Amino acid sequence: MSRQKFIAQFVIGLLKSRNVQFCEVAQHLNDAVKPASNETRIQDFFRQTDLDYRLLAHLLLSLLPTTGKLRLCLDRTEWDFGRCQVNILLVTIGRGELQLPLYWELLDNRSGNSSAADRIA
Repeated sequence: MSRQKFIAQFVIGLLKSRNVQFCEVAQHLNDAVKPASNETRIQDFFRQTDLDYRLLAHLLLSLLPTTGKLRLCLDRTEWDFGRCQVNILLVTIGRGELQLPLYWELLDNRSGNSSAADRIA
């Protein structure tokens, strides 16, 4: 039950903060404790919980409007953190300014575009 309550508070915190950074969401999680404690709770939850991302994708899809056209986007992005390159393949769906991530995968740490085989897989 406490995990369900946390998830509800976390989603409300996401909406209130309009941000996905844990330190920002922590400001809106539980007013009875310090934001640093809220941030630790968020980190602990994601460290200890194995999420079923397929189920999560279905949940996100159910939140989208049932009428009108939706946009499906496939994007590959690369971030450099010092000497470490992070290469992510991301699929989002949305309409207007709202985009929801449905699937993401870390690609091999190589620069440049993803291959057709990566995108097909």
